[in-house]
Amino acid sequence: MSVPLRRSAPGTKASTATAQSSAVITESEDVAEAQTLADAALGAAGHSVSDPYIRDLGRLIASGEISGDEAVQRALAHIDGF
Repeated sequence: MSVPLRRSAPGTKASTATAQSSAVITESEDVAEAQTLADAALGAAGHSVSDPYIRDLGRLIASGEISGDEAVQRALAHIDGF
């Protein structure tokens, strides 16, 4: 059974993405939108992600290429490597 991944605001393009076993965003436009939303949420809290490697991990999560847990492991290894 498929369910809508998100609702679109009135007057905006409706999303055709669906969720099955997990919500995976595959279209590059949706990945960019997810990253923009994350940047906005972080900015509202007074935070930002400036490290290009860590930012790329966010893109990989949004596209479904890696899990959040894997991204955390990679980020910690990256930070510990400094």
